[in-house]
Amino acid sequence: MYPCKLYRTPAARPAAGLVFLILILTFLLAGCGGGDKSGTSGDRDAVVLATVGEVEVTDLDYERGLVKLEPNELPVDDQGQFLDMAGREGKKEFLEVLINKELLNLKARQLGYDQEPDAVNARKSLLAYHAQEALWKQVVGEPANTITEEELQAFYANMGKTRNCQFVICNFIEDAHAAKKHAEGGADWDEMVDKFHDGSEDPAGKYEIAVPYGQYSSSFEDRVYEIPIGGITEPIKTSYGYWVLRVMNEKQGKKPDLEAAKAQVLDITRNRKMGRARNDFQESVIAKHQLTFDEDVLWICYQGIPEGDIMDPATNQPRNREDLEPLNVPAADLDRFFFSYYLGGELKEFTLGDYKEHFDKMGVFQRPKRGDMLGGLRQKITNEVGKGFMEEEARERGLEEDPEVVAKVDTKVEEIMVTRLYGDLVTFDERVTIPQMDEYYAQYPEKFLEPEVREGRLVVCLNPKQAGQARDKARTGAPWREILKEFGNDKGNIAQGGKITKVIVGEPTPLEVVLFAMQEGEVSDPFPMENGRHGVVMLESVTPERMPAREGLNEKIAFRIKNERREKAFKDLLAQWSEEFGVTRFEENLDGLPSYEELKTVQQPENLVPVN
Repeated sequence: MYPCKLYRTPAARPAAGLVFLILILTFLLAGCGGGDKSGTSGDRDAVVLATVGEVEVTDLDYERGLVKLEPNELPVDDQGQFLDMAGREGKKEFLEVLINKELLNLKARQLGYDQEPDAVNARKSLLAYHAQEALWKQVVGEPANTITEEELQAFYANMGKTRNCQFVICNFIEDAHAAKKHAEGGADWDEMVDKFHDGSEDPAGKYEIAVPYGQYSSSFEDRVYEIPIGGITEPIKTSYGYWVLRVMNEKQGKKPDLEAAKAQVLDITRNRKMGRARNDFQESVIAKHQLTFDEDVLWICYQGIPEGDIMDPATNQPRNREDLEPLNVPAADLDRFFFSYYLGGELKEFTLGDYKEHFDKMGVFQRPKRGDMLGGLRQKITNEVGKGFMEEEARERGLEEDPEVVAKVDTKVEEIMVTRLYGDLVTFDERVTIPQMDEYYAQYPEKFLEPEVREGRLVVCLNPKQAGQARDKARTGAPWREILKEFGNDKGNIAQGGKITKVIVGEPTPLEVVLFAMQEGEVSDPFPMENGRHGVVMLESVTPERMPAREGLNEKIAFRIKNERREKAFKDLLAQWSEEFGVTRFEENLDGLPSYEELKTVQQPENLVPVN
């Protein structure tokens, strides 16, 4: 997301030493090659770039690792300047990152870090998490990636419509069905509200809601738009209860031409398709595990939820768990059956007393709230036990053994291991004296030069045409908020008001190139950015580079001295481990590798919306 995460402040400019940067990248890329050392990817044979012990570092590892980096994370030379990643030197430096990563992993495993409890427990929990992530991708994400022409046209046909409805919300499905029947008999809606509404009171007393098409969840909206004007919906289950609505009227607002709105329509249609698939899948998994509630006990539990303020008036902070009121249910009901489900082929049953014990241990933000209505309590419990359902579903589908899942888990576990290894083994003298600082500053004053800093405003647009229009409007002196509102296509850029701060020379980004070729007050021509989008920038201020006085630099000087000692200690260890495990490099194979720019270039499909 543009803009600010790509740009460092001058204080974060890389140190001249390469090894410390390599360390940072090693942590960033721990396990970038994953568990797949088979030497192939699809139909392409991998090219070996180096061997570390018996581990092969291939071009696949190189490409997977390099493409993950942000521009400000690329290797630098001894002067802290970014290396050309299309040339041999830049590629050699990044290969060293990968080699060092493998040396760290081998040493960590040799010392048994992978068998320590934190690594073992992390692997177990990460397998469950990433297997579920793969499950959702399989059943929701991938099917929703294909949008048919019929789906596109169906959404566009309703685009701009708003249905105005009367509603009641019921705690129980039986009441919702009764309300629907009552409404179909011609009952006055005020009477409906008095008789059936369990939700909060409408201050205006109207109990009406506007439902613009495309802005609510599809499970809710589909029911509202599938009936004729004047019709009554079937009860709609939500996390707040069962809704029954009567469609009073429908209004058609303005909508753009389909070609102009196609990107937006595709994006919303995909999200709605994902929502439907997610809801359908969740319902099927819950049915499979036969989750069953005793509705009478659910009601008793709901009535026992404390109504007290969750905020402590003395501190204006959420109350500590020990200060929260317990679930207030009759002792005579504690042994009553509450809910059950099947998991792992076994029936799991819970009483109201079991749930009270669990509830009383919850923190402020974990607890169901009275304001969430009965449906909120039911949904909280369903979501909580549903995590186990999804774990089992992912396991049954073999996703815990999926190579992509295993690679992600290996990555995270390796990060844990190498971080621990580095902290344990990389030691150095952390004492720095004033004379040492004076000597260092006298020898390397250029290291403390504060570079030129530029700041301004950026708008990220969907395409060159819109960027050109944004440029023209900016050059008229229009407020940047108006330009963002009319042409902005990146949520982060819009949320920050287009502000870009502390951009320094040397950042290998399209923005830096443009910004440092401008004069103060100038508005740039459109320039290409990531994801196929285009930007326009206005330079607002320039702070020239300056050399600060020696006074006040103790902290920065000491920081650099310690970094260099740390780098040397780390470099010495790497040299030892390189001898111990054996490293062979095949640098001639680097020449055919793609550059960073080539790997980052995204071919923009015609009907694909850039992801913000």
